[in-house]
Amino acid sequence: MNNKTALRIKFNCENCGKERIQKHSEFKRSKNHYCSRECSFSAMSARKKPIFTREFTEEEPITATELKELFSYDEISGDFTVIKKYNTLYKVGDTPLSVNKDGYLQLRINKKMYVQHRLAWLYMTGSFPDGDIDHINHDRLDNRFCNLRVVTKDENNRNMSMRHSNTSGVTGVSLHRATGSWCAEIKHKGKKVYLGLYKDINDAKLAREEAEVRYGYHENHGK
Repeated sequence: MNNKTALRIKFNCENCGKERIQKHSEFKRSKNHYCSRECSFSAMSARKKPIFTREFTEEEPITATELKELFSYDEISGDFTVIKKYNTLYKVGDTPLSVNKDGYLQLRINKKMYVQHRLAWLYMTGSFPDGDIDHINHDRLDNRFCNLRVVTKDENNRNMSMRHSNTSGVTGVSLHRATGSWCAEIKHKGKKVYLGLYKDINDAKLAREEAEVRYGYHENHGK
């Protein structure tokens, strides 16, 4: 074997399979090996294609069938697990725990970000929820199917955690500084309803609780 032959290597194009001979030094410098510039561009374009044959839009998001090709969902733990590698973010076996600015777990699929609780509903029912998803126990990271329910925006507002700005310790009750009494209020259909002033905070709390029952608030509201 002469030096000229020893410095060359035979390989098959990674795109079309065509056999080619290349200098050994050039072969080592390249991570991918193609027979031509056209095959190189073709391979690069193929890698940029979406994981499914169609692009998703706001009107036509991922389907339950497509979701199940990529992830398994455990309705008991609420976790999604990758079963098919499709991007550089996740590998098979991963349980993605990326949290968005609102405190919800999220997943990126085909350059679109989805919140996991809505994907959980899609996975279990076959369609996206026709309304908001309410986390019944107020834990936005708890995506167990038993902790999710479909609600209207008004219903969702009737099962909220106590606001951080609350200073009385009772949802819907605040100190009326002019009188030193406790003011009880509640919202109904987007409007504030005045429930009265009370010397004893427990009386204001009772008035608020009775109004919550009257207006159909969830038992976990304010907790």
